[in-house]
Parts: sequence; C-alpha cells; structure tokens
Amino acid sequence: MVGRVQAAKCLVGKIGTEKKINRDAFRSLLLRLWNPLGAVVFKEVQHHLWIFEFSEIIDKEKVLSGRPWLFDRYLLVIHEFDGITPPAQIAFTHSPFWVQLHGMPQFA
Repeated sequence: MVGRVQAAKCLVGKIGTEKKINRDAFRSLLLRLWNPLGAVVFKEVQHHLWIFEFSEIIDKEKVLSGRPWLFDRYLLVIHEFDGITPPAQIAFTHSPFWVQLHGMPQFA
C-alpha cells in the first residue's frame, strides 16, 4: 500500500456508478480540470476506487477545496487518505457541495 509519508500527498476517490468508464478519459479530464503544478499518479485499487498521489501538496489541497468533482455526470467522492485504512473500507457516503441561492430574503 502507500506509506504514511506518501499518504500525506494522497487522496482516495470513488466514482458513483457501476457503469464501465473509460480510464484514459477519466485521467485526462481530471488532469485538465485539476490543472496540477506537479505530477499526479492515478492508481485504481478496485473497481472505480482510486488513489490519487500528488507530487505537490498544494495540488492535493486545490482538489479538495474544488469539490464536488464529476466525471460523465457521476459524482467522484474524494476523501483524505491516511495510508493505513484500506481504501475499500472507507465509507464514500458524503461529499461537500457549494450551493448558491438567488432571490433569498435577507435576515437581520
């Protein structure tokens, strides 16, 4: 698996579908969207379950702060990775979302 020091530069993610995806398109799109300063290694550890290893911590933080991420209209749930918990045991049950509301009355 990934060592603890390396885990500090890793995220783990799962795509919210059982549908087959194009791995090359997945990698290419995320690299284009994330626009990292350094390298990103994509490791598929199980069906639709990925570890993303960043060479630069700033890229990892940018990906976390930019959530939610979608691929082919499916949610990619991303969490911090501690390097100890097997990715298959991580619960991918929640993801932060930004919500923008217009026309709401202001409260004093």
